[in-house]
Amino acid sequence: RAMSGGARYASEGLVRATLTLGPEERLWSGASSSVALSPDGRFVVVAEEDHARLSLVTLPIDTSAPAKTSALPGRPAQIAVLGDQLLVTLRNLGDGPQGGLLFLSVAADGAVTEQGRVTLPYDSWGLAISPSGRRALVTHAWDGSVSAVDLEKWPSARRMTSGSSRTSWAAT
Repeated sequence: RAMSGGARYASEGLVRATLTLGPEERLWSGASSSVALSPDGRFVVVAEEDHARLSLVTLPIDTSAPAKTSALPGRPAQIAVLGDQLLVTLRNLGDGPQGGLLFLSVAADGAVTEQGRVTLPYDSWGLAISPSGRRALVTHAWDGSVSAVDLEKWPSARRMTSGSSRTSWAAT
């Protein structure tokens, strides 16, 4: 299904391709919260918050091959792709009062496997990776805090409370 306004953007030369899917083949339907492209351009991954899953589409898109979907232990919010690794923030982990950060690997065939997780405060949402790739910063919408996760030593996490909308964070 083409997005509204797609023709206007296509006429401006901004849209290179639009994938049209039938209802039974739809990868996501208004339920996605984040999308990320792999650095090597091999795949795109979509977080489907309402369905608590990821959809991975290999590129170039082959309409005869369905997207690979992977169930998650909670509702995803943001995705970061680091090579063949995915980091995914979860707003909730199961039915508990906590959120999390998942570490996933992507195999050559597009299969996604959980490698580990860090339990974080509920409503873990925003995700940023430091330029060095050594740290992840995760925001928590519910309590206004930020957690710093050492990606070289995970699952250790240090939680920092932001306390003010004027607070700025920098990761190295």
